[in-house]
Amino acid sequence: LSLNCKGRFLILGRATRKYQKYKVSLQNKVLKHNLESKILFIDEVPWKNVSKFYRSLDLLVAPQRHEGFGLTPLESMASGVPVIAFSNVGAFNEQILNGVTGIILKDNNPKKLATKISELISNPKLMKEYAYQGRRHVVKNFQISSEAIKLVEIYENLLSK
Repeated sequence: LSLNCKGRFLILGRATRKYQKYKVSLQNKVLKHNLESKILFIDEVPWKNVSKFYRSLDLLVAPQRHEGFGLTPLESMASGVPVIAFSNVGAFNEQILNGVTGIILKDNNPKKLATKISELISNPKLMKEYAYQGRRHVVKNFQISSEAIKLVEIYENLLSK
């Protein structure tokens, strides 16, 4: 395990009971390699602090293998933070414009993910462009008022049948 960067990596989120052992194994690997000052585990951020948390990031990596819907890419892009995620998880493929607002990988390949992370953090200009385009994309396409209108349309359509 090698990290040749100056930053910190945050692993954020609650592990369900099913994945507690896996989380502990990751934490043990971090300790084994003396990386606890570079890789931090944070359970969940209180809702009132979420936007501040996102704005403090340079990059959001969404490597989930399972996600019901997943708002992390939208929250990240709304905060002006670029995203890397897997396309077959939740609605990520519908939220992220590959090569415009971030990077979306077609398979859950950790080595490809690590390569893309390294390439992106080595290119601050591209990170800024993804951040800018991501914010524009969310503001244009994912306003809460537009989402509410779409939901009402769905319900009206279902009720009219």
